[in-house]
Amino acid sequence: MKTRKLTRDESIDFLEKGFAQIGMKPEKSMLEEIVYTLDGVIGWLTYVGAEAKDAGRIDEKTLKKILMKAVRLATQELENFLKYREEARERYLTVLEAIASGNTRWSEIKEFLERREWKEISTNVLANILRNLRDANIIKKTREGYRIADPVLELGVKQVLKSKKKSKSIASRILPGKA
Repeated sequence: MKTRKLTRDESIDFLEKGFAQIGMKPEKSMLEEIVYTLDGVIGWLTYVGAEAKDAGRIDEKTLKKILMKAVRLATQELENFLKYREEARERYLTVLEAIASGNTRWSEIKEFLERREWKEISTNVLANILRNLRDANIIKKTREGYRIADPVLELGVKQVLKSKKKSKSIASRILPGKA
């Protein structure tokens, strides 16, 4: 089942009504932060509400913990997608890294991948990777280029990029237990 993203105003209204149902009234700035971070994705807005209910509050610290849990869930979904693509795992992750770091056009992604692998990548190989990621709703194509479709997964990939851990691969940084 596909749902559309809510607008900013719809997202605020959705959160206000949901929090009211559980007896909470977060500050407007907290609602704005949630909406900005989750980009109107109904599932993640609902998840934040449910987790806030369980925690008994919603504040910066609680939101950070909730987002950390959400990132783990999103990366686990990515792991499920990648387990059937083990041979190309690093390429898929490199493409996501390219997109998350602002290389959103085909040529930029291709150049990023080729620099990472130190070899030319055929257009068919990149086309297949991008198509598979699109078909799985992991990325989407916009007028500006490609972007990660799920704001929580994008947050996870960006956290990895910021961490600059000395690890052999992005897979070991974004997906626990992978080297």
